[in-house]
Amino acid sequence: DPADATLLHLEKIVRARKGSRLGVQLLFLTLAEEQQLPAALAIVPGSQILVLQTPQGWHELDAETGAAGVSLSELAGRWKIDPAQAQAAGYFRPLSAPELAGMLHLHRARRWLARGRPERALYDLEEAKQGMPGAAEPAEAWGEALWQAGREEEARQILETLLEKHPRPTRPLWLLARMAWARGAAAEALERLDQAL
Repeated sequence: DPADATLLHLEKIVRARKGSRLGVQLLFLTLAEEQQLPAALAIVPGSQILVLQTPQGWHELDAETGAAGVSLSELAGRWKIDPAQAQAAGYFRPLSAPELAGMLHLHRARRWLARGRPERALYDLEEAKQGMPGAAEPAEAWGEALWQAGREEEARQILETLLEKHPRPTRPLWLLARMAWARGAAAEALERLDQAL
């Protein structure tokens, strides 16, 4: 449950044998660091994945075998995203330490949004944007937080701008559809949902 903050704490993940996706990934990263394995997180549209560095480059970690699986460049090809857009969004490459810190702030901000606390989310999103400049996910969450805070026009501007450069605009379109529906603009909401599909 992404709204459960305790599932991000590594010792609790080990004890409970469960945790948030990011929490479990951080546990794997910690173990990899202890074993001096070159591992990192990489962002893919809507999520993040564990990656291992091999002589052939960075590859997704196969969770079942623990071995290196598909390469990041192969993954990018499967998503059929323009390479320039993927690079601008920060997709399909290992995260740096500041970007990982930004990812943690983004994760916490999403928990605040799930609880209906946009003012708390905005603080963490400011940190996420600094750690992950240009990445799409903090901008999407920023738009959602502004909308929840009653600042719809600002939220719409951010999401509309994001649509122009976002390689996978499903989430911004979904948010714009929800905003239109909430203000009674059913035709606009349906048009946004149609664009998302």
